[in-house]
Amino acid sequence: MVWYKLVSINDIEVVYNYWPERLTADYGTLSYNLQTNEPVLIKKSEDDVVFNYRGHVLRRIKEF
Repeated sequence: MVWYKLVSINDIEVVYNYWPERLTADYGTLSYNLQTNEPVLIKKSEDDVVFNYRGHVLRRIKEF
């Protein structure tokens, strides 16, 4: 399971922090450009070894 939290949103991008498995884990930060539909990894979580959690969060962001 992955936890994620909205950090900021504006007309151009949304920014989320995400935690793999537990809220006490090292978090990562993702942004998603709403105009170009391009994701950007701002900070990788050290607990997200093979990027499975990042991919899950990006899929959820696109659904929103």
